[in-house]
Order: sequence, then C-alpha cells, then structure tokens
Amino acid sequence: MHLALLFFLSNSQLVAVWNNSISKDSPDYLDLTIPALANGSTVKSDLKNQAFNVEIDGKSQIAFTADLTPYKDKVTPTELIHGFAMGQKSFNGSDDGKVYPEKNNISEEDINQLKLNDDSHLLQWGIYFNYGNQLNNPPLSLYDAIFKVAFSQDQTLIPSSIKVFEIPNGMAVDQNALRHGINDFYDGTDKPDENYYSIITTGNNEKTKFADFLPAHLVKNATGQATGFSVNQTGQKFNPNDPSYDYSTHAYFIH
Repeated sequence: MHLALLFFLSNSQLVAVWNNSISKDSPDYLDLTIPALANGSTVKSDLKNQAFNVEIDGKSQIAFTADLTPYKDKVTPTELIHGFAMGQKSFNGSDDGKVYPEKNNISEEDINQLKLNDDSHLLQWGIYFNYGNQLNNPPLSLYDAIFKVAFSQDQTLIPSSIKVFEIPNGMAVDQNALRHGINDFYDGTDKPDENYYSIITTGNNEKTKFADFLPAHLVKNATGQATGFSVNQTGQKFNPNDPSYDYSTHAYFIH
C-alpha cells in the first residue's frame, strides 16, 4: 500500500510517499524531514508542535503539525565564498513605505541601460566572504584569493547595486563554527531584538572601495551583459585596490 500526501506551499508542491512495508496501516507513522523557511521570531519563540497551514478556497486550515529543528550552517576552515538567494525585491517599493524601493540602490546609468522599471524582476543575492578564516584565532591574512561568482544566463548583474559590509569581530561565526546568518537574531544582551543584518549594515561597516572593486572584474556574456565577476589575486595578500586598509583578515557580507 502506498499513500501519497500532497499539499501546496507558496505555489509549489511537496509530495511524500508513505510505504506500508512494516504492516502499519496508518499514515500517523509517517516520519518526514521537510526543509522549510520560517521567520526568526517563530523559530526563536517555540520549536515544538508548530502548525503548517494551507489555504483552500480562501480558507486557512492546518495541514500538519511538526517540531522544528533550526538549520545549522556549518562553516569550514577552507570556506572563502558562500552565496545564497535573498528573494525577489521591488523596484519602486510600496506606497505605504513597508517595501523598500530598490531603485534607490541602483545608479541612473544602470537603470537606463538595463531599462529597469516596476515590471522588472529583481532578485537579490547575498554572499558571505572569508568566513572560514574567522575560525582562526586570530584570523590569518588571506593570500592567493581566487573566487568567481556566476549567475544563470537569464540573470543580469546590476553593477551599481553591489554593496559590501565588513563583519565586526566575533559576529561571523560562533564557538561551534556555526555561521551567524544575516537573518539570525543577535545573541548579545545589548540588542536582543535585532538581527545581524541590521547591525552589520550600520555605522562604518560599509566598505565602498571593496564594492567598487568588484564591478572592475565583471564577467560578461556575448551581448555585453554582466553575468557575474571573477577575481584572481594569486601571489599576493587580498586587497581590493585600497592600500590604506588591510582587508585580508576580515569577513564581509556582499549583496
């Protein structure tokens, strides 16, 4: 006997099959591990018996309940670069101001050249840089940095949108080599309700010369559109053409 469990989450579908191979005829014995996204406040508040809802004909009902196990993002000593999608963004934002207008982060030149407008599909990516080095105490100078970021051919990198922020000391990884992700809540007692992103992207943490360095290393396709960047600093200590500062020991968040 096979029982297919089918439901929809955010316009996607998940199918689970229960195999009655041990003579148990109830799907109550079904034991699944399902990856899911949750906001930080949910994960922080309670991990037990959380309800997953589905909406059918405009009515919400519980599809199943489950205990949550927070994902642990383990950093290895050799990690130099780690990328992830941050989701779709809005060009003009919202009238009520709750959705940030990404056009504020894009130069007029790029807007005109790429013909960007409110119908443009903007997908934001994030990159953790030099986090593995933070497992050393103290961090070592980064030499021979070679890294490349390539997006699919139907995506065009917007050069002026690149921003780089230095991670304050002790905020990249914890004592167990687990990454402090940008959406994780800060575990310090002075700012308990703020996530790491809100702390990282303030003050003097922004490194504009690093951000200017990456567009100088763009990879372009046959039509001249940027599809990523490639950096090779073999035989030298990492530095984005700024001799006034030592970038080689720090971790950075690029988006």
